[in-house]
Amino acid sequence: FSVDSEIKEIILFLESKSAFYKSTNLIYLENYLDWNLLFPWIKKQFAKANLKIENELIKEITDYTKMHPYYTQKLCYFLWRNNWNPDSRKPYLLSFEDLKKSLALLLKEESMIFQERFDRLTNNQKLILKALANKTVNQSIVSKIIKEKFNLPNRSGVYASIKALDKEIHPLIYKQDGDY
Repeated sequence: FSVDSEIKEIILFLESKSAFYKSTNLIYLENYLDWNLLFPWIKKQFAKANLKIENELIKEITDYTKMHPYYTQKLCYFLWRNNWNPDSRKPYLLSFEDLKKSLALLLKEESMIFQERFDRLTNNQKLILKALANKTVNQSIVSKIIKEKFNLPNRSGVYASIKALDKEIHPLIYKQDGDY
């Protein structure tokens, strides 16, 4: 597994300060990869490193990554990197605990990127993000309950912050069925 520069190339289109920001349309794909091709490929890649992976663990990986190619490969890379022993003669059976540790390490390594982006946001934008992350599907972001619980600004302030967030961290916030 290798983590290449694809994400850096994609960020050129996602970063609001980039000259290429929104210069192309992003395409949302419901199912990124063919399940029947992905499973044997992952098994084969781990087998090359003398690591054995069960289908249930691959399913867990793809549940975490929603079968997105980049994130599936990156999580598999961390799982490989944290468990590969080039001196081992017998195959090592990867466990759910190995996956859990690898996911924690991946998130820890990525946290600086997330923190830096979060720190650039205004206080209202941070409040809106927290509210969006914690509200239930049937709660409106401008409902009285959410507004009071998260100390949100008035309705126009909420929508202005969402619009600014869309520019700053697109495509993390999107509207679907009238809700964010």
